[in-house]
Amino acid sequence: MNVVFYENGGLFLRDAGEFLASDPLRFSVVATSAERARRNGRPAARPYWFAMIRAEGEIAGVAMRTHPDSPFAGFVASMSAPALTALAEALAARDERVPAWNGDLDAAQTLCLAIADGLPVEVVMHTRLFEARKVNWPNRPPGKLRNAGESDEGLVADWIRRFHHDAELQGGRQPDPAWTPNPDEIRNALANRLLWLWEVDGEPVHLTGVNDPMFGAARIGPVFTPAEHRGHGYAGWVVASLTQQVLEAGARPCLYTDQANPVSNLVYERIGYERVHDEGNVVVRGS
Repeated sequence: MNVVFYENGGLFLRDAGEFLASDPLRFSVVATSAERARRNGRPAARPYWFAMIRAEGEIAGVAMRTHPDSPFAGFVASMSAPALTALAEALAARDERVPAWNGDLDAAQTLCLAIADGLPVEVVMHTRLFEARKVNWPNRPPGKLRNAGESDEGLVADWIRRFHHDAELQGGRQPDPAWTPNPDEIRNALANRLLWLWEVDGEPVHLTGVNDPMFGAARIGPVFTPAEHRGHGYAGWVVASLTQQVLEAGARPCLYTDQANPVSNLVYERIGYERVHDEGNVVVRGS
């Protein structure tokens, strides 16, 4: 087996696109990240790559390391044990130690164990991928939906920071008070019209993002309602509306949830989302 690393998202999509298209839901995170890199370029001053593992001329797996925040976790899709070994060995040959992996739980644990050297390996989040094939409409709340624009950058940055904080608490984890979203990521999302706001009487009360379709699948998220505006059904309606947009465009809407947050899981199930498979985030403690 051999492992090919790419810093250019467009070249990775050129070589791995057919493989990614074979299972667009499972590879949604990798595909959308590569498309973002193709469109916006490679971010500076942090680890950033896509990897393709090949065996006898066929693609055996894909992975990436594009996370904007330290420790710059990798993402790995499910693959065979020999392919995982090849990836671990290729990283070691690059003298690159990746102490956190997201994605397929078994693969993420395997890669963390490969470099743990006796340190504890912990699953810090159990995630779940959902898909909707039709929308079960909830009651419509007052207000209207609009794209977030450049003038909303400050609000969006604050809400994504609060989303991260609340998600950590709801998952039983301790949030990092110093965490802030990457401003370039926000500006690119706004420029590409990937973020939506629900407004009531001109006041934004809810934020949801939706990625452009890649190989026929479009992933929704983040989904955030500030605490002071919760309980009015904004999240359910906005996610249902964007899900319907994706369906009408002929694509497959999907989203990830934290399994430790039963409220959001129930909201999505009620509007028509069904479980596809479970994944997780894994870290090597003490790295």
